[in-house]
Amino acid sequence: MREAARLIVLVGIILACSVYPGCKANHIPSIEDITGPMHMDESTSAEFSMSIHASGVTFQWTCDPPLAGYFTGAANTKTIFKAGKVKADTIIEICVLVNSDQFGPVLKKKQLLLRDVNILTVSEIEGPEFVEDANLTTYMIEAWGDTGITFNWSTDPPDLGEFSDMESDMTDFTAFEVNAETQAEIRVEIRADFYDNILKTKAITILPNRAPQIDEIAVSRTTCLMGSMADYVDLECIAHDPDTNNTLTYEWSSDAGSFLSDDEAAVRWFPPDEISELYISCRVADNEGAATVGKSPRIFVTQYPVLMPIPAPDFICEDALSDETFGLADYTPGNVVVITFWATWSGYTVEQMPVMQEIQDEYEDEDFAMLMISVEDTKTTVSNWISSHSYDFTRWGVDDLSIFTAYKVYTGSSGIPQMIIIDADGNVRYAHLGAISEPETLTIIIDELI
Repeated sequence: MREAARLIVLVGIILACSVYPGCKANHIPSIEDITGPMHMDESTSAEFSMSIHASGVTFQWTCDPPLAGYFTGAANTKTIFKAGKVKADTIIEICVLVNSDQFGPVLKKKQLLLRDVNILTVSEIEGPEFVEDANLTTYMIEAWGDTGITFNWSTDPPDLGEFSDMESDMTDFTAFEVNAETQAEIRVEIRADFYDNILKTKAITILPNRAPQIDEIAVSRTTCLMGSMADYVDLECIAHDPDTNNTLTYEWSSDAGSFLSDDEAAVRWFPPDEISELYISCRVADNEGAATVGKSPRIFVTQYPVLMPIPAPDFICEDALSDETFGLADYTPGNVVVITFWATWSGYTVEQMPVMQEIQDEYEDEDFAMLMISVEDTKTTVSNWISSHSYDFTRWGVDDLSIFTAYKVYTGSSGIPQMIIIDADGNVRYAHLGAISEPETLTIIIDELI
């Protein structure tokens, strides 16, 4: 009787479910495991998928840990996983959360080995084991196999010298003065985006420097006229030797030009036959063969002479942007003045405008004025040209050729552009004919006058 009763109850439940739609059995269809590779290399991509026979299904692909990579197509049965970088072989989990209106969420997981294939390799430090204080020594190291590599050089004990570049794979090291042999280490810490820091060291011995020391290489001028035997630079090497019993010898050299003598003082150097910027070197040696090399300040060899002070002709000029006038007396004495003769119709003068603006900007906070004077242009033409460009000079002027005629004698030419540099005392000191492509052509002169 009891079995019959149970059977009747079960049949009733089945019939009730068929009559009332809201009463459904919670049937979960078969969900297969994730398919895809079991291992992959860092920074590569692979496909993962899963299969399920049901409607209204949603997918959410993730990985554990979350920063191990990312997915494209993460809401589909198939997805592409892009692996990130790892410091070593790492096991992660590929996860997918499956959900449907027919059943609750189901989480599937698959283990994946991410292989570290980009191993950071670092060489040993290269460079001498013995260095003399106050002498420059080069050290270098190589590191490869990853991106984002940086370097940090130091000494142990700290602060035994200076490095020319603390963050490069090659650096020049200058040891501070020591009174006795000093044991130390050159150290460099290598850092990379995805690896632990690596420290490399090299044992060195710092020796008291017994070589001659160069205190200064003095020059009589830093500009000279090219190819002129009448123009020269006087040089003097001021040096001393720790051993006062030694006799010092001097050897001068440069990439161009010629020397009148080899001595510590009053050496005359004659400029080369082409425009250049260079240094003059002096090697000072003692009786025992120890030597030190030093360099002079930069020498600028120019096509046009740096003039002896000549009073600059004063003038009155019409302002291109107003009804006012201005003159040289408004700016000197007191300022270094550059007068630039140009024209809107001259391509060469227009092309050098950005360079002239660089010069104006460089001396913005100095006692300096840049006067841009247009020749053979109408005021309207010049004003329209200025308004269509973004240059900002001290003053814009328009010349009827009277000012240009007074100043072109310094270059001996009627061509433009011409730049005249006037010192703070109101004297013409330099005249340049032709467009310039580098600010240094003029700034090396201006720096001497500011």
